[in-house]
Amino acid sequence: MTTTALTQTKIEFSSKQEATTWFKDKYNSDQLMFCGNRVLDVTEFKHPGPQKLITEAFNTDITEDYREQNHSKYADTLINQMTVGYLPVEAKFTRLANEHHPNGLSKEEEEIHNWLDTNIDLKQPLLPQVRTMTNKQFLAFVKRPRQLPGDSYDGI
Repeated sequence: MTTTALTQTKIEFSSKQEATTWFKDKYNSDQLMFCGNRVLDVTEFKHPGPQKLITEAFNTDITEDYREQNHSKYADTLINQMTVGYLPVEAKFTRLANEHHPNGLSKEEEEIHNWLDTNIDLKQPLLPQVRTMTNKQFLAFVKRPRQLPGDSYDGI
């Protein structure tokens, strides 16, 4: 378990099944959702649109639906507040957190980041790789940097 600055405990789960079991044991409820790698407690959330969107999505991954709707920054804040834990990120590296849009990207941004994830090798010199990027790719790369697993600082 890790503790945030707000002294709320955020749990690092190893799987969705572990998160679901923990949630049922703790709250006797299945009113949780997954968004990105976040585990959300939506037991008291009242959706401004149809509440049916929430009740029909209990215990499911809402990442794509959330991204497609281009939710507001306020919605991102609510996602942050409802986060009770995190699932592991499955990648050879992780993107650093973006506090302005923590739970998703537009489809275009996601495509750019997927391209970067596939085509940029952080273990190789970056300058030759950066030269091949479009402006949008370069801006996405510098605005949402990557970090190799285990790297906690810049070795420069």
